[in-house]
Amino acid sequence: AKLTLGLQGATTLTGFGERLLDGLVPELGGGVATFYAFDEGEQRLEKVASYGLVDEGPVSFRLGEGMIGECARQVKPVTIHNLPEGYA
Repeated sequence: AKLTLGLQGATTLTGFGERLLDGLVPELGGGVATFYAFDEGEQRLEKVASYGLVDEGPVSFRLGEGMIGECARQVKPVTIHNLPEGYA
């Protein structure tokens, strides 16, 4: 309920993404997360917000490009375990 109430106050997609990740990631016990929106016209995923990451690297991906694009292409999440230190 607290997360839902916080999301209602978001006035931009970036604000929504930041509020979502700030509230959800700690509750799920996650360390890092990124929120992407799909741009229909460009057929690309565009980074909107992140949690626990330095904003470096690509900010958009085509469907099937990298793990992020592959998750979007398959329309399902992928969980990766036991990554080496500093991988993200």
